[in-house]
Amino acid sequence: MDFSDTLIEALSLNKPVYILGDLNCNMLNLINQPTRVTENSKTLIDVFLTSTPNLVAETKVVPISISDHDLVFASLNLKKERTKPVYIYARSYKHYNREAFLKDMSAAPWSVVDCFDDVEDSLNAFNLLFNEILDCRAPVKKIKIRNRPNPFVTDDIRELMKTRNHWRKEARKTNDLLAWASYRSLRGEVKRDLRVAEREYIAEQFRTNPNNTRCLWKTIRSCIPKKPANQRTFAKDDIVVANEFNSFFSSVGQTAITNIKSLAEKCNYDLSQSEFKPTYHPESEQFMFETVDCEEIREIVSSMPTNKSPGIDQISMRVIKDSLPAILPTITSIINTSLVSGIFPRDWKMAVITPISKDGNHEQANNNRPISLLPILSKVCERTVHNQMIPYLDTKQRISTQQSGNRRFHSTETSLIETTDSILNAIDGKELTAVVMLDMSKAFDSIDHNILLLKLQDVGVSPAALNWFSSYLSERFQVVRINNVLSDKLPVNSGVP
Repeated sequence: MDFSDTLIEALSLNKPVYILGDLNCNMLNLINQPTRVTENSKTLIDVFLTSTPNLVAETKVVPISISDHDLVFASLNLKKERTKPVYIYARSYKHYNREAFLKDMSAAPWSVVDCFDDVEDSLNAFNLLFNEILDCRAPVKKIKIRNRPNPFVTDDIRELMKTRNHWRKEARKTNDLLAWASYRSLRGEVKRDLRVAEREYIAEQFRTNPNNTRCLWKTIRSCIPKKPANQRTFAKDDIVVANEFNSFFSSVGQTAITNIKSLAEKCNYDLSQSEFKPTYHPESEQFMFETVDCEEIREIVSSMPTNKSPGIDQISMRVIKDSLPAILPTITSIINTSLVSGIFPRDWKMAVITPISKDGNHEQANNNRPISLLPILSKVCERTVHNQMIPYLDTKQRISTQQSGNRRFHSTETSLIETTDSILNAIDGKELTAVVMLDMSKAFDSIDHNILLLKLQDVGVSPAALNWFSSYLSERFQVVRINNVLSDKLPVNSGVP
C-alpha cells in the first residue's frame, strides 16, 4: 500500500492524520521557522501537516548539531478515548432455580408436540412451550461485558487489597513515614498471598481434573504470559461491519470453487472428465436410519459439555440438562420424526457466526476466524446420526485404512506414527522416500453439496437416508454477530456446517 492509499484510508475512517518529514519543498504547514540554515540560504523544508490543527497546542524548531536539519516537534492536546461499553443479549441466571425450572417443565403439556406429523410443526410447538417457561426463569437481558474475575483471588485477599489501597491513599495524603511503612508492608503481604493462592488453585485444578485434558490445558495456558486482549472497536457502525463480515464469510466457499474452476481452465483441465460415479450397493447392504430410544438421547446429552455455547435461540446445554427428565421423550420423538421423514428442521439450520480476531487489522474480515454456533438440539440430532453412521462404515470397511481424521482412536499422532514407520522401513530397505504434502485452502468451506451426496451414496447410504442428508445440507443460513448486533441472514450454499 503506497502513501496515497494509506492517507485516503485514514481520512475515510475519520482518523486524525499527522505528517512529519523532510519533503524538500516550501509549502503551507504548521512550522513557521526555517528548518535548514546555511551561510547562503534559509529554507523551511521539514514540514508538519495535520488534518486536525485544533489539536496542536504548540510547534517548535530546535537547533541541533548532529544534522544540517533542525529538530521539528509538536505538542498535541490529546485525551485518551474512553472505551465504549459493550453490551450483549444473553440469558440472566441471577434468579434461576433448577428445581423450580424442572417443576415448570414437568407441568407443561408436552403431549401437544406429538399431535403434529410434520417435524417442522413439532419443533415449533416444542420451542414455543420451552421458551415460554425458560423466559420466565432465565429471561434474555441486555448485559454489559465485564472482565472475568480472577479465579484464585479470595474474599480475604480482596479485603487485604482494600486495606493496602487505604494506606497508600493515606501515605500520599499525609506523607507520614509510618503510613508509607504500613503501605509497603501490606503491598508485600498481598503479593505473597496472591502467589500462594495461585499455586494452590493450579494444584487443585490438576488434582480434580486428572482426565480432563481440556481443563488441564486451559490451566496451563493461564500460567503462560500473553498479550492483553484489548476490547475490539470498529470505525464503522456495528451493523455495517456485521453485514460486511457476513458477505465475506458466506462467499468464501464459492470464491474458492470459482478459483478452482479458473485454475482448471487455465491449465486446460476439463473438470467434467473427473465426474464422480457412485458405487451401487444392494438394498440389504445399504445404510438406513433406525429410531432411537430415550436412553440413547439421554447418554448423548449427558456426554456433551455443559459450557457449550448456545445458538441463535439462546438455549444452553445447561438448561437442556436441567430439564431433561421432563423433555426427554419429546426430544426423542422430534429426532425420530426427523430421521423417518428425511427432513432436518429449518430452525436448526440457522448459524450465528462469531468472528475471532487473528493477526492483522481486526476490521478486515479476512483477518478474522469465523466460529459457527448452532442450536444445541441440532447438535444432539447430529450426534444421533453420527452414532449410527460410523459403526456402519467401520463394519462394512467403507472408510480408508489410511485415514486418520474424524476416526475414533485416530489423530494426527497416529498419522505421524504411520508416516514415520513407512519412512524408516524404506530406509531399512535402502529405498528412496519422496513426500508430497498438500494444504487444501478452505477445504471444508468449498465442499460441493452434490459431490458430497454422491460420496455418501458411494459408501452405501440408502435413498431415504440420503434425503435426510440432502435436507441437512440445503437451505442453510447464517448471520454474523458483532457486539450486540446481528447482520442480515445470508444463504450458505457450500461447505459443511
